[in-house]
Amino acid sequence: MDKANVALAGTVLSSSVYRPRPNLAMLKMTLSVRQGLYNGDGGMNHTVHVTRFMQGSFALPALSKIAATVPVGSVAIVEGKLDFIPKDGSWEMKSPKIMSMEERGRPADALGGEGDEELRPVYSAVRLLTNKDLQKIMPRALEAIAESRCAEEPLPADTVQRLKLMPWMDAIRAIHFPEGPEELEHARQRMAFQELLMLQLGLLLRRRSSVESSGDSEEELRLTDDAVAAANFATESLPWQLTAGQAEAISEILRDMRQNKPMLRLLQGDVGSGKTAVALLAMLAATASGWQAALMAPTEVLAAQHKDSIDRLISSFKGKAPEGLSMPRVSLLTGSTRTAPRRATLEGLKDGSIGIVIGTHSLISRGVEFSKLGLAVIDEQHRFGVRQRSALQRASSPPPHVLTLSATPIPRTLALVAYGEMDISTISDRPPGRIGVHTRVLRASDKSRDEAYSAIRRELRDGYRSYVICPLVDGGEDADSEGVKAAEQEYKRLSEGGYLGGAKCGLLHGRLSGEQKSRALQDFAEGRTQVLITTTVVEVGVDVPEASVMVIEHAERFGLAQLHQLRGRIGRGTRPSECILLVAGGEESLSRVRVLENSTDGFKIAEADLEQRGPGQLLGTRQSGAKDLAALQVTRLPHDNDLLLSARAEAARLLGAGSVDGEGNGDGERSVPTKKISMRLWAAYNAAAPPELDLNSEDESLVDSFSGSSEFK
Repeated sequence: MDKANVALAGTVLSSSVYRPRPNLAMLKMTLSVRQGLYNGDGGMNHTVHVTRFMQGSFALPALSKIAATVPVGSVAIVEGKLDFIPKDGSWEMKSPKIMSMEERGRPADALGGEGDEELRPVYSAVRLLTNKDLQKIMPRALEAIAESRCAEEPLPADTVQRLKLMPWMDAIRAIHFPEGPEELEHARQRMAFQELLMLQLGLLLRRRSSVESSGDSEEELRLTDDAVAAANFATESLPWQLTAGQAEAISEILRDMRQNKPMLRLLQGDVGSGKTAVALLAMLAATASGWQAALMAPTEVLAAQHKDSIDRLISSFKGKAPEGLSMPRVSLLTGSTRTAPRRATLEGLKDGSIGIVIGTHSLISRGVEFSKLGLAVIDEQHRFGVRQRSALQRASSPPPHVLTLSATPIPRTLALVAYGEMDISTISDRPPGRIGVHTRVLRASDKSRDEAYSAIRRELRDGYRSYVICPLVDGGEDADSEGVKAAEQEYKRLSEGGYLGGAKCGLLHGRLSGEQKSRALQDFAEGRTQVLITTTVVEVGVDVPEASVMVIEHAERFGLAQLHQLRGRIGRGTRPSECILLVAGGEESLSRVRVLENSTDGFKIAEADLEQRGPGQLLGTRQSGAKDLAALQVTRLPHDNDLLLSARAEAARLLGAGSVDGEGNGDGERSVPTKKISMRLWAAYNAAAPPELDLNSEDESLVDSFSGSSEFK
């Protein structure tokens, strides 16, 4: 529900008006809001911080007058954009409209009164039209829609009847002027199903288009028997035994690669679950079939680590391979690759003598030609844009099989939305022998910080290394950064202050050059520095088995899934490891972060993160799925899980796909004209944007938000 337009009512806990500087006045209020502020949270009380600015000589008296209408202890109504504050689990609203209950036309003691079930539409202002103007206009607008083509039911009659959906025009009326909360929720569910259905149709059509694009080529994409033998040999020759999850994942991947259509599969797993080993087995199978394989990583450091790991494994296979099975030549291609080796790599890719290439964005740069690319592996796929991933897919004809690796466990709900066009393999177990990480959550203070530094000094004495994670680089990049630990300042303080017993410290953050970052990581990995003071740049892909302690400053500023990923940088060797989370927020922040104390299961933590912060925050804006999530204006995830599964099954039925991921009716019905349905859905949504609704029923309540029309592109 991040940055949603909402109207909410809450009790004023505190209020102050002051001048932060000349000619500027500020009103600050804290509200206690009950019910419905986030999906399925029951009757929790939420803290909402409200700020309003005003400039000019009359600003202070004007804001003082507003504050006087909603004194401490009274009920205030605020309308505006609502943002979640991860560091303390509260919410904030900046520059909202502030009113008393009387100003909204209701007595102050009516909130939560018996029989108080009135639902009122709240519309965002449109140019010169106010909320009241739109409330008056909307009945006539609905009459006009009812008499137009927009009133046509956009879904097939069979779908509406079979799934017991509210008819379209009934839902349009009820979303604006419901007779009660139950009818409002039925209308919302109808609209949520509709936007989920359109999203799933688009994802499945995208998948169909990818498959059909390879149909005109005479080239075979199927794995040969030699390829399967190579994968079996490599599996048996590994210095460790695959877990059940790894074995199942490679089986699914090889099954896909034996079909004459391009694989499009997401491989996800928890921290340290062994995704890279599975990807290597798939690459060996590809090269045994006479294809080439490419692994694209987001950083040069990670690409070099993959190259070293793959070289070691392939070297261990040599001399053991059965007759007729040769190991592929492996090469590295990054922006730092020097001229001579770069030229040799480009020639080897073009003539086919290089079987496996590991690289960064350089793999899709001008001048890179593959002889026959059969498998493209994209590591940490969320770090790449859609165009970058597509460029690697288009690097050969026919299009190669594509295996993307996710560095973060993704709840199934989110995976179906963001990656619905892909098949998904999940590794839920971890290789045996991995030492667990003990996690402690401490309230940030001089005492707890000394405790954390003591743990670092203890490990340093035994020859091990440590991380100190800071949320900021230099402290000046965040308007709310006062007192927040920053990497550059902490590096200077810890290096010079003797807090770590004279340990050699290194500094790493995203503003350093590629060469500086590589040097910092290499110095830490090889022991030239003992403590690495860094930002979240080490969140994924850094493997230093000797690192046994991690201290995370201001853990309240991170999401749970991100904290879990950071924690995964330690505990990679045989030494028992410890992660200390220092929390500067209040009790809500401590309670939120303590999930990490009680669980090491990345999928459970990701589900908790989804519940707390919403899907957009968990995915991140760089992922392609974030755009799909932005289109979901009425849907509430994960609350609407069942609707999502139903929409996915219905999309498969409408496309004549039978069953998708085990869903759908599989009855082989003929495909409904999907393009016609999609056009109807798009027209319907642009014709009738649901308003935000103000529900002043029972207790002081935040009202669920219904913002403008969805745009599907």
